[in-house]
Amino acid sequence: MQNKPNYIGLDLHKKYTYFTVVGSEGEILEQSRINNNKSLIQQKFNRYFGNSIATVESTFNSYWLIDCMKDCRINTVMAHPLKLKAIISTSNKNDKIDSYKLANLLRINMLPQGYISTEEERKLKDIIRYRFSLVDERTKIKLKVKNLLLRNCIFEYPIRDVFCMKGIIYLKSLKTELKDHEYLMMLDYLDLIEHFNEKIKKVDLEIDLMAKSSYEAKLLMSIPGVGSIVAMTVLSEIGTIERFEDSRRFCSYIGLTPRVKSSGDKTVYGGIKKEGGSLVRRVLGQGVIHLIKEDQLVKDFYERIEKKKGKMVAKVASMRKMGAYIFRVLKNKQKFEELTRGSLTAEVSI
Repeated sequence: MQNKPNYIGLDLHKKYTYFTVVGSEGEILEQSRINNNKSLIQQKFNRYFGNSIATVESTFNSYWLIDCMKDCRINTVMAHPLKLKAIISTSNKNDKIDSYKLANLLRINMLPQGYISTEEERKLKDIIRYRFSLVDERTKIKLKVKNLLLRNCIFEYPIRDVFCMKGIIYLKSLKTELKDHEYLMMLDYLDLIEHFNEKIKKVDLEIDLMAKSSYEAKLLMSIPGVGSIVAMTVLSEIGTIERFEDSRRFCSYIGLTPRVKSSGDKTVYGGIKKEGGSLVRRVLGQGVIHLIKEDQLVKDFYERIEKKKGKMVAKVASMRKMGAYIFRVLKNKQKFEELTRGSLTAEVSI
């Protein structure tokens, strides 16, 4: 007779993990706190190998624990943090209670599960997020330069992009308009911007190489407005397209579907959810400008919405259609130009 499985709830913290092991009937078999040390954790959980299932809430540092449990031959699932909060939200909360609830929800098959990325997917996600962190830091420094200029009533520039090559020459010519210490600060800021430019170029080159060797990226880059950065950002955040049944669920995952409040015969549509996929929304916001110019279906759609609700709403709605195109290209494993106009029209009509 096969032994019934045990269920392990792992409440992960920075320095320690509190765990609860429950049996198939919900009885508590073990509850304890263990320091976050891979050797200690493997020693502790080796006794449960082969016939146990564990779960840990999805956090930025949860993967090392998942890998550690895998080494113990314990199947581990990821708990979806937002959905989990809606289920177990309570006034009584501590490590013991949280770990027990995780284990018990897993036992009764009520645990909202998240997606566990593969090693390759994690690598790509790290590189993409590193790239955008560099861009964000560069943007902060550019704002500091502009603030220095504003402090001296300089807010109009002879060049549109004041940080291009000609713009840098212009900025360095402002020595008499700025105080001595401000001018020195600006030169240091410009050096930092150039430093970040070099770092970003290096990462972009690596991303380009990855895109050229990726079949899915090549499919995505057939869509107008999708380059290597957009394609690899999408792939890094979604994992695999097979996770999604249709384009509506895909667009919901990246936070592009509107909030809906319905009561009786009245239905009110609000702004987009903005749950998950923030980087995907960011790159689609840049890429959709080119799609609107080059794809007649989306262009007509954009202009129709713009007349009714304005440019911003029309842009977001067009981003949702771009998300639907991305889903269709990946799901059908066909390039954009190979898709039938009928299927594309259906996607634009969602």
